[in-house]
Amino acid sequence: MKIGIIGGGITGLTLAYYLVKNSNNVTIFEKDKELGGLLNSFKVKDFYLERYYHHFFKCDIELIKLINSLGLEDRVIWKETKMGFFANKKIYPFGTPFELLKFKPIGIFDRLRFGLTILYLQKLNKWSYLDKITAKEWLKKFSGKRTYKVLWEPLLRIKFGRKFSDKISAAWIWGRVKPRAKSRSKGLIKEELGYLKGSFKVLVDKLELEIKNMGGEIRKGEYVKEIKKDERGKIEINTGNDKSEKFDKVIFTGPTPLFLKVASKILPENFKRNLEKIKYQSVVCATFILNENLSDIYWLNIADDEIPFGGVIEHTNFISKENYDDFSIVYLFNYLQKDDKMYNEKDDKIVEIYKNGLRKIFPNFNENCIESVFIHRDSYGTPIYVKNYSTLKPNFKTPIKNLFLANTSMIYPFDRNTNNSVKLGREIAKKILFEINS
Repeated sequence: MKIGIIGGGITGLTLAYYLVKNSNNVTIFEKDKELGGLLNSFKVKDFYLERYYHHFFKCDIELIKLINSLGLEDRVIWKETKMGFFANKKIYPFGTPFELLKFKPIGIFDRLRFGLTILYLQKLNKWSYLDKITAKEWLKKFSGKRTYKVLWEPLLRIKFGRKFSDKISAAWIWGRVKPRAKSRSKGLIKEELGYLKGSFKVLVDKLELEIKNMGGEIRKGEYVKEIKKDERGKIEINTGNDKSEKFDKVIFTGPTPLFLKVASKILPENFKRNLEKIKYQSVVCATFILNENLSDIYWLNIADDEIPFGGVIEHTNFISKENYDDFSIVYLFNYLQKDDKMYNEKDDKIVEIYKNGLRKIFPNFNENCIESVFIHRDSYGTPIYVKNYSTLKPNFKTPIKNLFLANTSMIYPFDRNTNNSVKLGREIAKKILFEINS
């Protein structure tokens, strides 16, 4: 069976890996010169870093299975980290139930309600009714107005911006909180995070090698201009270099707006209208290479409108500085709409804005400690999972026979992360194989 996969992100690579393992003729088309999508890495001096911060949890079973099947288990690092919350011009520890009890921006009763909300979501097994409620109204009811204002609202705004933060489905909150209980030790106190020594590039490179070794073809730097169909049920891919090739089946794994762009001429109007309702948040991420630490916290959420980014991830408080020539690695991120002024600012302007933000959080921050800064952007950072998103969620089968869709718009109510992207790739591979063998 000749199969074309459009998109060389982690979903496309996982999908290709399992299809090639089952003796299918697979070709991946990736518009960029490097594979990985949002998992893509870049080189700094003698080491690699992800363009966008990454880690995984012990509950990320599909990702761990893939890592083990590729023989990369010896690369896995598990480590406890510290989490913080910046509110009222102060950093508060915020990683354990004990630290929550000391979180002074809300009262003791509200702290207890927040903790009980988390426990309830972790115990809840059915989420369908949450799809019909916004996270804002549900969280206000269960955690209280003050807790929503201080804790939940900033977290939603960090991810989805002011325009959409009050429209997000409560089911998405469940999908973020529910799996995490399995990552914590008995008593839900300690949590270890996972990483791959050498960056996630190790995983992407190994997938590429295995796919090629099993006979798969990967065409990097070749973007798809148009998808067509013929009267025999074949799907035709036209690329930017005006080449055309037909496949028995084609799976598109890129963002939904790009799928609409390349397949618009063959998709039914009602199907297109539904897909057009799925919106995305863009992301801007700055990677600061520093000569000194900012703090001892790995993940710092920001609940302050004066700070121009949503969080500070000090990667070297997770993975030792000795892996990075003794530099401190810090990520600062913003989820924005594509037309937002910040998304379209010049890199040097973003660096200045972010440096000013760092000074407000860390008064002793000295910009002379900056070795270098890298800015990365992606127009399709995450789908926006609004209330009643289940009515928008696409099926992997499109109305066009032998043309399929597999991307993060389909993983709801769970969050867009590496594990769920791997899981999607594996599930779609199983469905394709079942269809082939039926």
